[in-house]
Amino acid sequence: MVLRLIAAALLSAVAFILWAITSPVVNVSPAEIEAEEYTVTRVLDGDTIVVNGGAKVRYIGINTPEFYGDSENTECFAQEAKQRNEQFVLGKKVLLKRDLSETDEYGRLLRYVYLNDPMSSPYEATSINEVLVHEGYAFARAFPPDIALQETLGQLEKDAEENGRGLWAVCK
Repeated sequence: MVLRLIAAALLSAVAFILWAITSPVVNVSPAEIEAEEYTVTRVLDGDTIVVNGGAKVRYIGINTPEFYGDSENTECFAQEAKQRNEQFVLGKKVLLKRDLSETDEYGRLLRYVYLNDPMSSPYEATSINEVLVHEGYAFARAFPPDIALQETLGQLEKDAEENGRGLWAVCK
């Protein structure tokens, strides 16, 4: 268990460095995003957050490993995906962009999540949905009719798998 956690931490650090060096094309101008700005108050897991006002937001087009009550039944890389999501968005302002659906069957808002990224440019926003897939913390999953980024997400997943990033290196 300890070795798994150490391996995951090392993989996270390597993934971040590789991401910073390669800078996948996931940046867009905030002006191009018809979105609402919120502050993330809580991260529930790798693909679900809570924003100010209490709304739960489920990331569109991705799926991360799940928690099932106890660590024995938790899917491989669930904790790491949640931690990576927290690193990106917890306490930060994000832009939420809708595709076609407003909510899912659980009442969660369905959104693409963008983070204004001062590291690259004050005029760019980073797609968290895309970065989580690119780094191997999430799978690309189409949930029609919300499929605007599905081709891009699928390509990012293929690249992550082929290069053994994140869960692709640890979960067999």
